[in-house]
Amino acid sequence: MVARYEANEPLPPGLREEIIEAISAVLAEAQAAARVTVAALAASQRRSVTAFLDARLGRLAAAAGEMAAAAKEDGDVAALRRHLRKFEVLTSALWTVQFELSAQAVPSPSPRSTARVLIAPGTGQGSAAYAKRSTRRMRASSATPIHS
Repeated sequence: MVARYEANEPLPPGLREEIIEAISAVLAEAQAAARVTVAALAASQRRSVTAFLDARLGRLAAAAGEMAAAAKEDGDVAALRRHLRKFEVLTSALWTVQFELSAQAVPSPSPRSTARVLIAPGTGQGSAAYAKRSTRRMRASSATPIHS
């Protein structure tokens, strides 16, 4: 938004409102994503993760407020760029944390949905015929075979 303006150039009319609207939208999206992330976690993790994400969201909201104030007050493009960079760094860090937490919250696949490597007992080597027989037995019995 501000890349095409010189450092000491005043912001054109309407750009302040666009900036404030954009940062408000990013902040609202980050808050919604945090709620979804927390809801997907195990109950035992929710309290600590909520506190952690709330602190990050608080920093992001403070940066958004600083940027909105800078846009409203003096409209200095250089100052606004500094605030925008801080907001960008904090947003990126928050998304990274939320992405990692979401990845941890994904339930692990059931044993039936994972690929199996069938080893012929006592040989330590796979056998196509053994695998075929074992697969038929699994289907027939609906039980997962355990081979040592």
